[in-house]
Amino acid sequence: MKTTRPAFTINSRRAFTLLEILLATAIFAVILAAINTAFYGAVKLQSRAKESLDQFDIENQAVAIMKNDLRAMAAPGGVLAGSITGTTEASSSGQSANLDFYASNGITDVDPSFGDLRRITYYLGKTISTRSAYGKDLIRAISRNLLSQVEETPEEHVLLSGIESLEIQYCDGTNWVQTWDPTVQTNAPRAVEVLLTHARDANSNVKYDLQPIQFTVLLSIQARASSTNTTSTSSGTGGTGGTGGTGGTGGTGGTSGTGGSSTRPTGGSR
Repeated sequence: MKTTRPAFTINSRRAFTLLEILLATAIFAVILAAINTAFYGAVKLQSRAKESLDQFDIENQAVAIMKNDLRAMAAPGGVLAGSITGTTEASSSGQSANLDFYASNGITDVDPSFGDLRRITYYLGKTISTRSAYGKDLIRAISRNLLSQVEETPEEHVLLSGIESLEIQYCDGTNWVQTWDPTVQTNAPRAVEVLLTHARDANSNVKYDLQPIQFTVLLSIQARASSTNTTSTSSGTGGTGGTGGTGGTGGTGGTSGTGGSSTRPTGGSR
């Protein structure tokens, strides 16, 4: 009995079924989704790390400027250096301190008419920069021409943005106070402590991830000595009386008077 075998060629192959194709596509999509999630997370982490480093550099620069200004604080009084004034205003968002003083940091400008002594004011103002959409700006205002007869508009520079509160405390040698009144404290503080708190995003209840900035600067300012006029009183001493002439008995010596006056001697009898 002769059997027939099915025709078979070397080029004949079994094709994938529709179910296998769908399954492979689903597995490939899951792998791509996992890769995309990991890649997106890495890019976002890198972006946040770069923003944090940039903000950290900005904060370090602002703190360095404030420390240099405070260390260069000039003693109150004199012709150009005025008084040191520190005030504090409380609001719903936090405290807003204002510090006004004179500093001499030894840096002169290109214009030789301006010296190294300048008036510096630190305060929180409305947001005028594009760094942050909420909070306030830490502004450093500088007045260079202290001899001007007309009060000039100071130069304002934004050091930090997105600040909620600025708290400044002053050490008078015994206690820490929140204000420095030049009518009461005529000298300079021994130390100044600054606390900056970042603002809260209005669209989120989560606190901004940056930590508060706090630092203390010790000041070594010699108070200006007040000149005291000392009145000296001098008292004169009277002279000694003379002696009588020859051939007679000498006269009695003169008596010394007070305040430089003297009694003239009485002549001798011949």
